[in-house]
Amino acid sequence: MVELRIDLRPALMVDGKEVSGKRLEILKKVDEKKSQAEAAFELGISPPVLNRAVKQMEERLGIKLVEKGVRGSFLTPDGKKILNALELLKGGVDEDGPIGVSPIGKALLEKRGRSDAPLEVSNDEFNFKLAKLGFLRGVVFDDPVYSFEFGITPQTIGIEKLYLVKNNDENRFSELRYGAQRIGFDYLDKSCLKYEVVKKDNNPPEDLNYFIEGVALTERERAKLVAEHAITFIDLITLYGNHTEINK
Repeated sequence: MVELRIDLRPALMVDGKEVSGKRLEILKKVDEKKSQAEAAFELGISPPVLNRAVKQMEERLGIKLVEKGVRGSFLTPDGKKILNALELLKGGVDEDGPIGVSPIGKALLEKRGRSDAPLEVSNDEFNFKLAKLGFLRGVVFDDPVYSFEFGITPQTIGIEKLYLVKNNDENRFSELRYGAQRIGFDYLDKSCLKYEVVKKDNNPPEDLNYFIEGVALTERERAKLVAEHAITFIDLITLYGNHTEINK
C-alpha cells in the first residue's frame, strides 16, 4: 500500500493536492456522527450534496475516504490520517513543549541518555490526546500501535522485552496503566489461557499478575519473557519543518 504524503505547511496537502477546509470539515462530521445523513444535517447541507463532496474528494485524491456499513459510515485508515493531520494543523504544536512519555519511556530515555527535553510522564492514551491537542513537541509510545495514528513514520528508539510477572496461580491480573499491556493480554488470548483482570494500577501490585517491560522490571525471579516490541517516538515538530531527534 502506498503511504500518503501529508504536508501541513502552509495548507493541508495530500500527495501534492490541497484539500479545502470545508471538505475537511465534512470528514470531521462524518467521523463524529458515524452517519452521512446526520453529518449533512449538522453542516446544514443535504445528504446528496455531502455524498457528492466525499466522492469528489476521493476521486481527486485517488483514495477511499469513507466506508459505508450496516452500523453507519466510517472513515477509512487514509481518511483518519487526513483528519488527524487536520487536527494537528488547527491546534499547532508547542515547539518548547515537553516530550510525552510513560514511566517505561522515561526509564528508557534516562538509561540511554537520549533526550535533554522536559518530559511529561503519563501513559500512551493520555499522551496521545495531549499530542493531538498540540501540547507536546513529541511523544514516546510503549505500544507502537498508537504511532500509526499520526500518518508519519515513527522513530524506533528501542526494542523492549515484555515480561509476565506471576504473583498468584489463579490467573488474576492487574492491567498497568502504562507499558504495552495490549501485547501482553494478546499473548494470553493466543495461548488460550483463561484469566481475570481485577483492576488497573499505576504501580505493580504485590498480589496480582501483571505485564511490564524489562527496563522497569524488579521481580525478575517471578518473571517470564512473553514478547518483544518496539518503543517508538513521534516527532510532531517535523510536521512544521523543525526536527527533534532523540535516536542518537
